[in-house]
Amino acid sequence: MPLDVGSFEKIRSFVKEFRAKNCPLHILVNNAGIHVPGGNAPEKSGQRTPEGFEVTLGTNYFGHLLLTELLMDKLKESAPSRIVNQGSPIEQLSGGVYWDDLKGENKHSSDMQVYGASKLYNIMVAKAWNEKLKGTGVEAFSAHPGISSTEVFDKTDKKKPMGAFVSTINPLVGQHPERGASPLLYAAASPDLTGKGGAFIGGPVGALAVIANLDQFKDRETFSSEAKHLEDCMRLYEESLKLIEPGLRDL
Repeated sequence: MPLDVGSFEKIRSFVKEFRAKNCPLHILVNNAGIHVPGGNAPEKSGQRTPEGFEVTLGTNYFGHLLLTELLMDKLKESAPSRIVNQGSPIEQLSGGVYWDDLKGENKHSSDMQVYGASKLYNIMVAKAWNEKLKGTGVEAFSAHPGISSTEVFDKTDKKKPMGAFVSTINPLVGQHPERGASPLLYAAASPDLTGKGGAFIGGPVGALAVIANLDQFKDRETFSSEAKHLEDCMRLYEESLKLIEPGLRDL
């Protein structure tokens, strides 16, 4: 089923259609995303989603948050089940949580820092979900694919310095997408992780090079200090819920 997580309306339509199929939901992997959009991408730098979110934050984080919240009852009904959010080593470039501007309304460019923030938020909300879901049979994880050569980089704005840099080095150090997907699949399905929800799975963080592709099945500490504190993760979750409230209304 196709899904555009950059639109609350399309997310809600998708959830309606999925519920109508009356299928179980054991695994939800939130891995859609955009990266420094511009150039030949349909999303232009500084563009907002229909709901007014900065496009990278709205697509990579808030859309997944809404989708997961709307499917939470199905995940609980289908337990044991897992949620996996895609993070990134680039969370270290975020500069931390934009507490005074979570929607990114004051951001004028969908740059690498905003991309890093979207991935940081994904890591943090996975930890918050896992705390909230204790005892339900649903566990939440985050995982990162290292540096992987996927089509997302074909749509990166190469006029921006970091966009040009990443697009240049990716073919040199990027791993095959199948290998990049393996930490997410491990988080989604490995019995070794049962009872270890909240973990951040992937290669070494704190390095933006091929080292991030090594030893990819470990629970890693994040670079960003806020993701290490559950109270900050819970605060981000609660404040984010307020921002997506219109999309949470009864379907």
